[in-house]
Amino acid sequence: MEPFFRALRHPQFTAQAAFLLLRVCALPKFNYTCRTLPPRLTSEACAAFDRLVLRSAVDILHLELDPLPAEVGTLLTLPMRHGGFGLRSMMDTASAAFLGSLATAARHLPSPELLRDTPLARIEHALSLCQVPRLRLPAANAFLACAARRPPKALQHVIASAIEDFRMWSVDSAPGLSSHLLSLRQTGASNWLTAIPSRPEHSLPNGDFYLAAQLRLRLTPCPSIYVTHCACGGELLPDHFMVCKHLRRRSVTVRHTILLQLLVSFLREAGLSPIPELRTDDGERPDLRLYLDGCLLMLDLSVTHPSSPSALRSGRGLRPLGAARQREYEKRQKYAELAALEDATFVPLVLESTGALAEDLRQFLHRISS
Repeated sequence: MEPFFRALRHPQFTAQAAFLLLRVCALPKFNYTCRTLPPRLTSEACAAFDRLVLRSAVDILHLELDPLPAEVGTLLTLPMRHGGFGLRSMMDTASAAFLGSLATAARHLPSPELLRDTPLARIEHALSLCQVPRLRLPAANAFLACAARRPPKALQHVIASAIEDFRMWSVDSAPGLSSHLLSLRQTGASNWLTAIPSRPEHSLPNGDFYLAAQLRLRLTPCPSIYVTHCACGGELLPDHFMVCKHLRRRSVTVRHTILLQLLVSFLREAGLSPIPELRTDDGERPDLRLYLDGCLLMLDLSVTHPSSPSALRSGRGLRPLGAARQREYEKRQKYAELAALEDATFVPLVLESTGALAEDLRQFLHRISS
């Protein structure tokens, strides 16, 4: 299997394509083995496979970490629904795969074979690896009989999800990290990891992909810099560049311009005619005007950072899309009078810096794409 992992590091692969192949193609390769052999026999092979996967991920993402911090390893192996990278550990899921396979096959086995040929010790060992809160499984001596009488649905997924949920709570619960992971669990935050790079709009250059991965892992973009404080006086935390006041009129403005250009391109490709507004220093005009279904829409695009000091102080960062909802409210208040004056509907298009999409933006994109 090592030739496959070496092939992923070929220089002609972009980081985006290589990581997608690692997650979608490499992980299923070992699932069949885990479903057909008990965990006691596959444990060493699972550990070796996990090391290959993590080593490949570190190389693909250009993470200059040696040794790999435990927290980073956990985030790489957590599922995307928990803010991870989806590189599930075979050591954690081997018992779930084996028990799921047994449960699926139980009803097809003759009753005498259930009692005579199935090694009870193997089932007991697999069940012992699945002792997590809120997961209820039959005892080993009744496992196959229960499965044969009432086949469970997607048992491997149920067990693996319970184990991953338990591991999620073991991650450090510092407010900044909690807010970050909460935002990563929202709709849209993992789209860049799952997008197939079949078009230029769906492709990320290697440098951008590396930075996106470091931001998701809350790593400092430049690990070789040993400065502890920024010129603005703030502590140089991994996400300080998102809130630094010295960058507010520089890189933040450039980011807004790039996103706005992408939105205009998307709308024009959908057959619409967005009208960009001339920007003013005080921002008294929204970004775009758009006629849709005979109605005038005023659109204003904005990005907010859920782990900013202000969001954490107010508690907004510790609520799902709390920072985005606050920004939506502020934008509506700002443009309410102008929208009423011009008989238009104002739509705030807000997303969080993790990629999480606020409700109005999700509804707008769904309306356009449908």
